[in-house]
Amino acid sequence: MASIFQNKKFDSFGIEILMDGDRFRLYGFPQRRDAVAFKERLEELQVCVKLGNVPAHLKLWLAKLWEKNRFQYHKLAEMGLADAREDCGTIGELIERYKTYAINGQEPKERTSRNRAVAAKTLLNFIANQKPGNFHQDRVALRLASERLVNEITPDFVRKFYAYMQKTYRQSTWGRRVKHFKVMFEMAVHAGWISENPFAKLRGSAVVSRSRDFNISPELAQQVLTACPSARWRLLFSFARWGGLRMPSEITFLRWSDIDWTGNRIRICEPKKTRRREQEQGIFSERYIPIFPEIRTALEEFLAETGEKTGEEVKSKRVKECKAQRD
Repeated sequence: MASIFQNKKFDSFGIEILMDGDRFRLYGFPQRRDAVAFKERLEELQVCVKLGNVPAHLKLWLAKLWEKNRFQYHKLAEMGLADAREDCGTIGELIERYKTYAINGQEPKERTSRNRAVAAKTLLNFIANQKPGNFHQDRVALRLASERLVNEITPDFVRKFYAYMQKTYRQSTWGRRVKHFKVMFEMAVHAGWISENPFAKLRGSAVVSRSRDFNISPELAQQVLTACPSARWRLLFSFARWGGLRMPSEITFLRWSDIDWTGNRIRICEPKKTRRREQEQGIFSERYIPIFPEIRTALEEFLAETGEKTGEEVKSKRVKECKAQRD
């Protein structure tokens, strides 16, 4: 139970409470009636926490206490009577946390972190009144935008930002970014920076837009091959056009040992479908594609060109081994 004492040194009152054999003290009540009112709430909260059911009016009281006196709130959290909360951080701090935020214990890939940063830049641009893109932007304005507190993002601000995104970007773009902001500001809720997620009621959808799909006909593909500056570029284009490889992720992991000349097929590693932990172990989801005539022609040209050049020994050795396997 709790008791009230007088702090004669500072001409104020305090509360002493015993919990699980430990004594805690709360200071800073100017009038005795203030301490009495706080003591009554504190004793009620102590009973409810033991029962495992904190009613709504006590949750509201804790929320107001957080806004009014954070020192006392932190003391209650130390006693186990309130959830631990941090002082409200800045938008820049929230973005940095979100970039490395792990989902289901899985650390994000580098490209995932980069995509999160791009989405967050949209919010900073809007706050700083900057045009989309990375050119001719006011760095000072962006820095000041990143230093604003997260709790300054109100529902009214979010409605204006939502309308701005719908006007500026395609649905597939702003739909994905709304999803980013939902997760990002949910992190702020869990950290105790804000009580509600201002993006919670917005609808985000990753609609795939087919309006810009374009079929590269064989005639156009031949024109592109003719314009390619080297055999390497012709090989890259052939893998993308006829092999259907994801560029650049799948071509990055392609090795000469993946080419089965005898079986007329190529093993393709799929980093997009592989967890990061498995990638670090060298384990990839994979599929096989045929060595189409166009790809075979590009491979043979690249092998001939590379074999004629003087490069590092490992590269020359791999080319020779591949030639021997093909023959």
